[in-house]
Amino acid sequence: GKSTVAKLIAGYWDVTSGSITLGGHELKDMPLSEIADQISYVSQDNYLFNRSIRENIRMGRPSATDAEVEQAAKQSGCDAFIRKLNNGYDTVVGSAGSHLSGGERQRIAIARAML
Repeated sequence: GKSTVAKLIAGYWDVTSGSITLGGHELKDMPLSEIADQISYVSQDNYLFNRSIRENIRMGRPSATDAEVEQAAKQSGCDAFIRKLNNGYDTVVGSAGSHLSGGERQRIAIARAML
């Protein structure tokens, strides 16, 4: 269902019949790098590294400033819960993000993809 459609749109799989277009262009005719500039896929089973929340988000674009990291967090809906943590953006998430709920980990992964 939804995951299949998302993977097709993200270019992870090819369609066996019909076509998928992005901006009026056949997806199969677009370079994968161009698709990646337009679409990010965040699965329900995401992974966070045993680093700070800020560092986990910044992995989406290592050159991002703190302000850009925080803006991505706001846009993905995780800024509010991050700010409530004792160390805020400097909170270390634990092995595979074990110190956070599944929904919190997913929002951080979405912020990473948005960068």
